[in-house]
Parts: sequence; C-alpha cells; structure tokens
Amino acid sequence: MKLEVVTELVLDEKNNRSVVNIKFPANQKNMTLPDTIKVLSSGVALLIRGATKENCGMTDYELMNEVISYLNSEFVSSTNFNDVKVYKKAFGNE
Repeated sequence: MKLEVVTELVLDEKNNRSVVNIKFPANQKNMTLPDTIKVLSSGVALLIRGATKENCGMTDYELMNEVISYLNSEFVSSTNFNDVKVYKKAFGNE
C-alpha cells in the first residue's frame, strides 16, 4: 500500500505569515489526523538522518534539538496558531 501526503507552504510576505496546507491525492483514501501526524513526523526524522549522513554541517542530535526547540517555541504561547483550521472532512474517520 502506498500513501501520499502533500505539504504546501504559501508565504504571505505582505502580512508576514505562512500558510501550510496538508493535502491528499483525490484518488486516495485519506488518513486519520493522528496517522497523518505520525507520517509527517517520520518524514522529519528521515530528513534529519539524511542530512547528517550527507554531512550538512550539523549532527542529527543538533538538528533534532533545533526541531524540538522550534516546536517548543511555537507551543509556548497560547496565541500561536490561534487561527489554525483543521478541515475534518480532509481526514479519514478517527
């Protein structure tokens, strides 16, 4: 079985904002929200391993710390992502 998740980043420089869209191909059964999170997290882990294997100048430990620090900074404020929208129709049944 092959599952595909497409992420799209749209930069709105005028308003200093980013929009991230997570999509599934139309001909594919959508994954649940928790499964989608796991797949995207796995992709980040693979990128970190691959970057260190290709000698990107940082160790996997350093890259992982940067990712964790970034996530911590995003979730430290209750106002971050106040406008996030999750379209439940886009995900499979929970």
